[in-house]
Amino acid sequence: MKIKKEIKKGTKFGSMKVIKEVDSKIRDKRHGYRRFFLMECICGNKKIVNMEQLTRGKTISCGCVKRNFLINYNTGKNRSKENSPRWISDRTTLKKYEEKQGTAYADWRRNVYERDNWKCKIFNGDCVGRIEAHHILNWIDYPELRYEVNNGITLCHYHHPLKREEEAKMVPCLKELIN
Repeated sequence: MKIKKEIKKGTKFGSMKVIKEVDSKIRDKRHGYRRFFLMECICGNKKIVNMEQLTRGKTISCGCVKRNFLINYNTGKNRSKENSPRWISDRTTLKKYEEKQGTAYADWRRNVYERDNWKCKIFNGDCVGRIEAHHILNWIDYPELRYEVNNGITLCHYHHPLKREEEAKMVPCLKELIN
């Protein structure tokens, strides 16, 4: 015999509180008789909810919480343009990275690969993955060296530095490798 869990009037579940238990004789083969409660949401709506849904956190409101979230999300009230924390009002200050999609970058990359015989310059047993043309002195800080073949080196995905700090530490070693 199952023990009847006590849920008192006024108990809160999410945004809803219990008004009363509803007499219901709904039988489920798996769960036996189910208990239902009349609930009142913070928005004032009333809804009949299964006890299992309440105690497991499946139902936390009459639907108003999700509805309000979707309205705000879809209309973009909280995150569009000026309200976004990432919004930059002076659009001229944005950097354009179209240069990496141009032919000059593709030619530079191909020339670096050909100079290094299409192999990682740190070639050892750890080499894995595709090869990548890496700027020894980085793209942003040294715009005059962007398309200089001697500022590039071919590295496999394993040896390519993932962080700027790692990249800065590797500069002397990488320069030595291409000379």
